[in-house]
Amino acid sequence: MKIKKLCLFLLIISNVFPSLTYANDYSIGIGIGRPFGVGGVNGTYSINDDFNLALGLGGGKFIFSDKLNYSLGLNYFLGNKGDIWRKRIGLNYNEYQENGIQVKDYNAQGELTNSTASQSRFKGIEFDFGITRIFGLKRNQSWEFGTTIPLIKEETEDDELWGEDTYTSEDDGIQIHLEFYLGYRRHFY
Repeated sequence: MKIKKLCLFLLIISNVFPSLTYANDYSIGIGIGRPFGVGGVNGTYSINDDFNLALGLGGGKFIFSDKLNYSLGLNYFLGNKGDIWRKRIGLNYNEYQENGIQVKDYNAQGELTNSTASQSRFKGIEFDFGITRIFGLKRNQSWEFGTTIPLIKEETEDDELWGEDTYTSEDDGIQIHLEFYLGYRRHFY
């Protein structure tokens, strides 16, 4: 239900600003990190020179999860549209799970003594701070990197299946937990 409200809000915002658009900029990117659905693709539509809407879809890091991860975002760019380096701040609504690498320890006889695998699940809103570097003869390619910080975590019906959640403290407060992302993007003007 909350996703429908967020999509409706983003649709309304996109229809408020179209007359301000300098050039309709659609882009598609590939990368790792939360804006890319942890590991996958991210598409954007520029509302105007300073704002864009983003949708990321992907799987988990290292070993792909069995659920589709997604990220919906609204980003604000600092500086001018023609700048080679542009800073970005934004809010992303994410739902994802990550399956980490499983570590197995064996004793001298070859018996399994310890086995660990990391899994994490997050559903909520994150703050996004990043930077984009435009390049190419037509200035239609970019590298982007940045960090995301969880702001609001929603409770989900299967939270207990994932064990201890790294994003909540014992008092159900959110600890500062930085996640970094890196991606390549192709712009279509």
